[in-house]
Amino acid sequence: MSVRQTIIISCFVLLALGKLGDSLRCFECTSCNGPVNRNNTKTSREFNGTEYSCWKLTARGVATARGISNSCVELNAGGFGTWCCKTDLCNGAILPVPVAYLVLLMAFGSVTLFFKGS
Repeated sequence: MSVRQTIIISCFVLLALGKLGDSLRCFECTSCNGPVNRNNTKTSREFNGTEYSCWKLTARGVATARGISNSCVELNAGGFGTWCCKTDLCNGAILPVPVAYLVLLMAFGSVTLFFKGS
């Protein structure tokens, strides 16, 4: 099997595995003003990820809370804000790169290698 075929097959396998787990994982805390990560902050998981959103609430930069909800509404007014997102651990201080972007990058690289080798 050539390197090109291995890369293409790997991309399809990653795409298939990405859809197997239909859940959403979010940071959950009530007084978490500093950076959060898996080591210092509780995470929660909902197994029907399509209906839920992670959220982050800030109040004038003084108080921050994070969690998961099935009814998140974004708001930003007068120093108070609520932000909603739908990827794993997206309500942290630093957003992780979604797996979909990495798979897309790998697929683009595979297609480029495929046509370059032809």
